[in-house]
Amino acid sequence: MTAKIALITGASSGIGANVAIRLKAEGYYVIALARSLPASEAYDRLINCDLSDITCIQSACSLIIEDYKKIDLFLHCAGLMLSMKASSIDIVKLNNMFLVNSLSPIFIVSRLTRLLARANGKVIFVSSISSELDIPGELCYSASKDVLRKVAKGFSSELSRLGIGFFTLLPALIDTPMTADLSDEQKNLLRSKQSVNEHLSSEKLSELILNMLRLPNSATSSELFYGGVKRW
Repeated sequence: MTAKIALITGASSGIGANVAIRLKAEGYYVIALARSLPASEAYDRLINCDLSDITCIQSACSLIIEDYKKIDLFLHCAGLMLSMKASSIDIVKLNNMFLVNSLSPIFIVSRLTRLLARANGKVIFVSSISSELDIPGELCYSASKDVLRKVAKGFSSELSRLGIGFFTLLPALIDTPMTADLSDEQKNLLRSKQSVNEHLSSEKLSELILNMLRLPNSATSSELFYGGVKRW
């Protein structure tokens, strides 16, 4: 296959769906790892995969290795936000959230290293401004997103010698199906920590991700804050 191949998680809705549609329009062959059916214009191939199911993740990776020789882009957009008070954390919800948000992309990158190296590919993890903040009820979510930042740096340290670039994107609050259930208090806190005075959207974030594809892999382990962040 001569076309560039993009593997995307979370392509069913929100940020992932927007990026997938844009990448297809740019000529990418898009493989969607998704639990629910994305719009038909968002993918060339759908691999049904629940990122909270370890067996499912392993099977999906084996299938990709069997069917493809390279991966030019792995974009992890999938996210699970389950609000829990720090004094009443549910271990099943905690496990599922870490699997979807951080553990599954770690395994996928590790398993597909050879395919990414063949293409001098890019890995983009969509983290969150939440990883910088203490948001009531979102301790576990914030921690799971912070893992991606450390992992990107660790992967870069060990694997950038193979020509792979690792990048982390940290958006401020964007209206997506995942953030719809946040309380007004949580949304106001997140918006108050955005330093850029403009409306953020999935469409604008998708444009930023496409621009990130032009970054040289020598800029590996770079972090980009979409919307900026106030740290006081």
